Amino acid sequence: MKKIYLLLVLILLTQQSCKNNKNNDFSEFKKSNSNLIEIKIDPQNHNVLTSDQIFGLPQIVRLETLSNNLIGSISQILIQDSLIIINDRQISKSIMVFDLKGNFKNRIGQQGQGPGEYVSNWYVCLLPRKDKIAILDDKTRKVLYYRFDGKFLYSKNLSFDAVSLEYIGSEMIAYLGFSNAENNSSVYDNNPLILTDSLNNSIASGFKNFYKPDQFTYSTNYPLRKWGNNVYYNPSFNDTIFQVTENEIISRYFFNWTKYGMPKVTDKTTNEDMERYLREYMFFNGDFIETQKAAIFYIHIPGQIPSFVIYDKTTNETFFWNQQYKNPCFMMLYNVIPQAVYLENTLVYSISPATLITNKKAYYEVAQKENISINNIDNLLESVQEDDNPVLFFYPINLKK
Repeated sequence: MKKIYLLLVLILLTQQSCKNNKNNDFSEFKKSNSNLIEIKIDPQNHNVLTSDQIFGLPQIVRLETLSNNLIGSISQILIQDSLIIINDRQISKSIMVFDLKGNFKNRIGQQGQGPGEYVSNWYVCLLPRKDKIAILDDKTRKVLYYRFDGKFLYSKNLSFDAVSLEYIGSEMIAYLGFSNAENNSSVYDNNPLILTDSLNNSIASGFKNFYKPDQFTYSTNYPLRKWGNNVYYNPSFNDTIFQVTENEIISRYFFNWTKYGMPKVTDKTTNEDMERYLREYMFFNGDFIETQKAAIFYIHIPGQIPSFVIYDKTTNETFFWNQQYKNPCFMMLYNVIPQAVYLENTLVYSISPATLITNKKAYYEVAQKENISINNIDNLLESVQEDDNPVLFFYPINLKK
């Protein structure tokens, strides 16, 4: 497990509330845990499901490859109606729009320092009406707004550093912020969850953290998430996932570790402590996906590739995924985390051509052994080229116990 999970964000929860300063806490928000869902994780006595029992057969979307739309790696996938929006913030530093068949439509903005250009396309999100996209430029402290056809609309400045944002309704925005590493302070009193109105005026901030580069520099993945219309926040190494609404902070999911759960992390914890914790204990690593039927949580297991537990909303049961499969199409899920939800219950994974080519031989060996042929995947493996754009796999959740 890498030492720094989320670039630029070096945070740790030390308490679940902050000082009662005006416009700088959640004192005006309701607190609720009436609908708290317990995710019981018992590594010695748990129900197990294979890939074949969790997912249905995938649909495949090959993203068209042209000279002007090359994608190095996919940082985010957003799906709205008939459009797929791809953010590549690391290699091509571009945002591409495709239709659901993978046909390329247009780019959104471009890197630069001129009007309507971004220096960094670090994070993108949809606006509530879902007819526009917001791009967070963490280098210039700006949020830029575009139409899906790529037309630039306007930009807004930020008074704080941030690495992600999600809209809560139409009048409130949640930001994941961080303190200035040079002076270890900010106008938001070192609170990573920052709420503003639609003009980026401060409303509240909270979930106090600390930054001590000489003592503690670990963080979990993606504390701020949005699935459907629900915005969630999970403080680093904390066992509760909170839902954030316009007037309420709701404790939504709680991890109950029956054994091998990580010791409580405090302001006394050091990097040496954490290195030992990572070797010896289990914990929620921050990646989670919520659909209509289920919620999936990725778990760090010492000495193993991270796996997930799946919570069935219908039966209120929790199952471990054991990563086993009979159908070779589920080989594509190995060590890959979904990046989007399509419609209500379909997970979207991006697979690089290099990965497909590398696994080609193993795929055919399993297919032959099990006497299984899947035409769309067979055709893909025969035709994919290493310099193609990534391929999207749409796996429906279809629990069969």
